[in-house]
Amino acid sequence: MVEKGQLAKHKSMISDGFIYQVAGEENHCTEHMHFQCCKCGSVVHLDDKKTSEYLKSVSADLGFEIDLKLSSFNGICQKCRTQD
Repeated sequence: MVEKGQLAKHKSMISDGFIYQVAGEENHCTEHMHFQCCKCGSVVHLDDKKTSEYLKSVSADLGFEIDLKLSSFNGICQKCRTQD
């Protein structure tokens, strides 16, 4: 299903395994970055305009071609931060 583009595969930040996320056409996972929580493992789409503009700028300035479906920021989500 990953090869067909139906699932996005992310390395888990909380185990040695992987996290799979539905990646149908409506999610456009190849067009934006993701955020993954290091505590609970949740993955959030970062499809806001600011993030998209930043990625385009970095790509143009540095000559990179970023593979967005493999890219994510890691940290602690709001839910886990408020539980501490």
